[in-house]
Amino acid sequence: MTMALTSGPYWRLAVALSLAFAACTVPGARAQGNSSAVSLVATGPVLINEILASNTAGLKDSSGKASDWLELRNTGSSTEDLGGYVLSDGENSWTIPSGVSIPAGGYQLIFASGKGSKSGDAEVHASFKIGAQDAALSLSDASGNVVSAVPYPTTPTDVSFGVVGSGQTVQASSGAAAAQYAILASPTPGATNSAARTGSPSAAGTTRDPSPRPDGSSAIAIQTSAFPSQSPIAGVDLVYTINYGKEVVVPMRAQSPGSSVYAGSIPASAAAAGTLVRWHVVVRDEAGNEGRDPAPPETTDPQNFGTIVADTSDSTSLPIFELFCADANAPWSTGPESGGQALTGGKGYVDGCSLWFNGTYYDNVSLRRKGSTSLAWPKPKMRVSAGNQGKVFATSAGYKVKSFSLSANWAEPGENTFTREPLVWKTFQEMGVDYLESYQSHVRFNGAYFGRFIYVEDWTPESLKRNGYDTSDIGSLFKSESGEYSNLRWDLPKDQVPFYWGQDEPKADESALLLELTRGLAGAGSKERENYLFDGLNLPKVINYMAAQTLIL
Repeated sequence: MTMALTSGPYWRLAVALSLAFAACTVPGARAQGNSSAVSLVATGPVLINEILASNTAGLKDSSGKASDWLELRNTGSSTEDLGGYVLSDGENSWTIPSGVSIPAGGYQLIFASGKGSKSGDAEVHASFKIGAQDAALSLSDASGNVVSAVPYPTTPTDVSFGVVGSGQTVQASSGAAAAQYAILASPTPGATNSAARTGSPSAAGTTRDPSPRPDGSSAIAIQTSAFPSQSPIAGVDLVYTINYGKEVVVPMRAQSPGSSVYAGSIPASAAAAGTLVRWHVVVRDEAGNEGRDPAPPETTDPQNFGTIVADTSDSTSLPIFELFCADANAPWSTGPESGGQALTGGKGYVDGCSLWFNGTYYDNVSLRRKGSTSLAWPKPKMRVSAGNQGKVFATSAGYKVKSFSLSANWAEPGENTFTREPLVWKTFQEMGVDYLESYQSHVRFNGAYFGRFIYVEDWTPESLKRNGYDTSDIGSLFKSESGEYSNLRWDLPKDQVPFYWGQDEPKADESALLLELTRGLAGAGSKERENYLFDGLNLPKVINYMAAQTLIL
């Protein structure tokens, strides 16, 4: 069971108790960057001039917050009205309100705070926040024409990326002069940009999640944009691996003389159906410095872009999860907690796995067996986690989560139909009771069919919000684990709470709230039980939930 607790004189149960077996999530179509390749566009006259995607100690907005920001520059000879222009990161878009304009040669600062400014506001705030790692921004005019697009690399905190100096130019792929972009020596909001930062060259906008999905019938085309620092670009290499083999290096070529865009390909003969294909690019300058895309700051971050080549012989109408792990025993694994070996039993993760789902590739994720009941199952329940990458798995409900589960139906009621969990949650939805989205799925592991599994989204602040809850002041989410104290016993010892109740993304140790619930239900709390039940619980929701459970049991 899962429940959310909020603090106060008498905390309340914010969501009715849920079935313990429903612990899965549905990833969606986007994560870990933008799909396909993104190249520089600079038709102007308004350009994206500077981007600071990780601001902690720099410029602050009027509320005193150090929001990330971007700067637009008018390179034209007359004032440009920005009303109706659209800023996008490929996943979110925001229309600049009327009344915002830039004089000739001037600048317009936009805070990427997520607030979304309205016409007449003193400051301009975009309605979304920008990504800090290897992302892209585009600006379209009121007619829908893209006037500026900038892929930008992962940068250190409080370091910006943008046009070098007052606008040095290189030859763009279109043959038109375009501003030279680089990681900058220092942020300069509202003023002429600084020179390029001393150090290595960088690359960004590298092809990821090729569309249509490769099926082994043709080469996989890869593009990237390379940005110099203090020295000209000497060369760019595409580095790819098939499954867990050796790295193969392919020189990439500039699309035209002076272009920042480079292209290469992975041959169809290497990328056969059902194989895991991963790649990154390495850019070198004439001084011998090297940069990499992706440029992961931590070993737990994505190390490569990639895809899992479709196996057209394995046809299904169900959503497909493709999993790859170097250790073939990962689904049954105890993982790194047992010395990094995949062994039957335990709950530790095996790291360094890959996932493809609904057009999106996720790199360097972790996999483990889930639940003691599936210990001896030939196809166990599994849990996939992004670990320190955070909430990267996009869901069909429109938000991102950190982990999800794939539930097998082996040795459980309904194992022959794979419909029990989806029908339960659909019934709850039809009854007007809090519900989770649930689907059947087709799971492949290491290039072969593995089985049919059920996934259901987790109880998270986002799924609670979708069910109509105000989550602005929500406390911790507690999930019962197996064992004698996992059923709200009044005598649950405080020091045993972590062993029997998981606290999801805790902001603080709120075990005292859980203990107050167990005591209050038994009449051993600070109030008489009947008063406690009315003051502490949302009784109509609890009763409705109990009625729904009674119907489906």
